[in-house]
Amino acid sequence: MTAQEIAKLFNSMKGRRANWESHWQEIAELVQPMRNFVGATTPGSKRNNRIFDSTAQIEANRLASALSGLLTNPSIQWFFLTTGDEELDENEEVRAWLGYATKSILKLFNSPSVGFYQASSEVYTDLVNFGTAVMHVKSSPGSPLRMRPLQLSQCYVEENSDGVVDTLGFEFTYTAAQALHDFGMENLPEKIKKSIEAQKFHDEYTFAQVILPRHIRASYRKDGKNKPFCSYVICLEPAHIVREGGFNEFPFVCPRWDKMSGEVYGRSPGMTVLPSVKMANAMARTIVVSSEKVSDPPLQMPDDGFMAPLSTRPGGVNYYRSGSRDRIEPLYTGARFDVSEKELARHQMAIQKGFFADLFSTPHNDRMTATEVVQRQREQMQLLNPVIGRLISEFIGPLVAKTYLHAITSGMLPPSSR
Repeated sequence: MTAQEIAKLFNSMKGRRANWESHWQEIAELVQPMRNFVGATTPGSKRNNRIFDSTAQIEANRLASALSGLLTNPSIQWFFLTTGDEELDENEEVRAWLGYATKSILKLFNSPSVGFYQASSEVYTDLVNFGTAVMHVKSSPGSPLRMRPLQLSQCYVEENSDGVVDTLGFEFTYTAAQALHDFGMENLPEKIKKSIEAQKFHDEYTFAQVILPRHIRASYRKDGKNKPFCSYVICLEPAHIVREGGFNEFPFVCPRWDKMSGEVYGRSPGMTVLPSVKMANAMARTIVVSSEKVSDPPLQMPDDGFMAPLSTRPGGVNYYRSGSRDRIEPLYTGARFDVSEKELARHQMAIQKGFFADLFSTPHNDRMTATEVVQRQREQMQLLNPVIGRLISEFIGPLVAKTYLHAITSGMLPPSSR
């Protein structure tokens, strides 16, 4: 592929994602202010200025943490390997080897240098809020395994005819110095070379990496340009290939919370409760304004008889004409807080249900037996079965498979596994 063809593919992927960005930005502003999809933000800047009710933010983080504990709890063995043949799995030697392999791979996941649990935390957060998440699994023979989340704002994905994500575009910004270090002077376009020659090392340029299946290749060759997945890094302006390579397998996992037919990106609980989030936020703001009016009400006073300006500070003194009976009095509107608070509570409850709060809490009924509690929680968890099934097939399964392949190619498992 030429640089122009790759740039055209990347721009078309950006165009197909445009409808999702405004939706994601609303959720980011009201539910997950640490994310941003429109423009650049200054590190450390305040991003929760529009939030007056934090119910959605609390419940979203709670659901993400609950999923982490349910699916990938570091204190338990949260997966096991199998051959897929029940009779073979019962063989004593096979069972022993599978047990050893499972522990070896679990040890990889638990290694701080791999970064799995830090990365998975952000994956669950993105899934709960935006419905789509991306994790990069960096694995190559002789190199340590690395896992890191990618910012959804910078990722563009496509899926194949089977509904599996197999194409990803990633946009990033490099200074001229960074581009020189990573790609080498001989691979850079003339525009960046001139910046370097002029010692303008801090000039910034936009790059994109596109990874997609290679449909035509010489399979007998083992070089990067003939691997099953091709990888291109291009400078976007002007379009210029700065690196070309390949992978034996797709180096990303891209789970979706839920997905509509014909759509590539997922839908989330954050999208479901967004109308209630907007209402709760608006009502909480109204209640704050109303409370201020009650605590510090507007004043009414006659149009004469008092000397302006009026002092409303504590201990303030106001002068009035002697003999006048006019007084400065607070203006009460008779607004009813109970109506607003009851309506706010209704939307807060809808937000909690939308984030499955009742699924991960113990029933508050002291007359229930332990068996009844377990049965009720089991019935509630059935609501999450479709989601858990999708996460196992799009996140847990591919992740374990990639880690297993790394363990095999790195010689971590006994030779009998090959």
